[in-house]
Amino acid sequence: MLRHYIFPVLVICFNPLFACRLWAALALTGFTLHHDSLEVRQQLDTLRAQTTSYFNNDGWGLLGYSTQQLEPSFHWQSAEPAYSDTLFALAEDTLLTAEYQITLAHGHVRNASSGAGAIPNPHPFVFHHENRTLTFGHNGVIDKAGLVCLLTDGGTDSSWLNAHPPSSYGHGDWDSEGWLHVVDSELYFLWLIRNIESTGDIEAGIHQGLYLLAGADIPYNELLGMHKNFTLADGENLYAYRATVGGSQGALDLYAAIAAEGTHHAVMSNPRNIDGEGSQPWEPIELNYLLKLTPDPSSISWTLIPQEGDVSQDNMIDVLDLVWLVDIILLGDPPTQIQLATGDMDENEALDISDVLQLLAIILET
Repeated sequence: MLRHYIFPVLVICFNPLFACRLWAALALTGFTLHHDSLEVRQQLDTLRAQTTSYFNNDGWGLLGYSTQQLEPSFHWQSAEPAYSDTLFALAEDTLLTAEYQITLAHGHVRNASSGAGAIPNPHPFVFHHENRTLTFGHNGVIDKAGLVCLLTDGGTDSSWLNAHPPSSYGHGDWDSEGWLHVVDSELYFLWLIRNIESTGDIEAGIHQGLYLLAGADIPYNELLGMHKNFTLADGENLYAYRATVGGSQGALDLYAAIAAEGTHHAVMSNPRNIDGEGSQPWEPIELNYLLKLTPDPSSISWTLIPQEGDVSQDNMIDVLDLVWLVDIILLGDPPTQIQLATGDMDENEALDISDVLQLLAIILET
């Protein structure tokens, strides 16, 4: 049973310019990252430089896969700024050494907007799932108490979270005295993991988790907003998602370089050569899209994760969504998971006239 505590709220001045930065790269079939070592090294050097240009001074993390299970010797975490830590250069060299045959790498430089500071950067977080190692990096802020509510079915069932508790980094029980030290990103990762386990499939679980998160009543600060950008690797494939709800500071950027002339894909928050220098021009990941990168370029996919109110799933909230919602209600068939996630405006797990009225009010406001 989840303990009943009033979780204290820590208000942090957050600006997208000072958010964490993400990076990941995936080699195509038959190649390793060594084959594109010049471009990958430029990306890593840019990531390292962002510790000064974007004030990401709260540590860094890098890891690389040579198989679907992460080897501890290819995982580095540091509390030091990447620009001044000689270990970063050693990790970079190791990832690009031919003999280690690294095919997928994942990195993060941290601005500690949530949870414990002065610790080795916990990103990318690691979770062992069946015969794979899943790793996860996030930038932005997302409400921790709201995520706990999702993970415990509204506080009615804490069994899964009790079996997979987040870390408080040595500050006591995570759900009491350690709460301020829990990192929001780990709870976000755990939410996706729970859905992966419930569906029995990584991609389907990510989709389900994001659909349900989009439809959940997660509180957020009107100034800060809620930022859900992430990169997730499973040892074979790489997923990248970009989404922002509310906030006056704007959305966080996330870009993808899909292999054209080169032999690898890459994802990065703010690449240096956005305008297309080199063999792999970068393109922005549009808001609310999930990108799946695979070693086979023909299997790449883009999936729109519709947000609350976007019943027609066209990435806009307008009269068309109202028409769709009315049609679904009049048909009387049980709503699909996506229809419920996008149309259940009053969070009562049903589509009815109350949802129509709330959606109408939102449309009229805009």
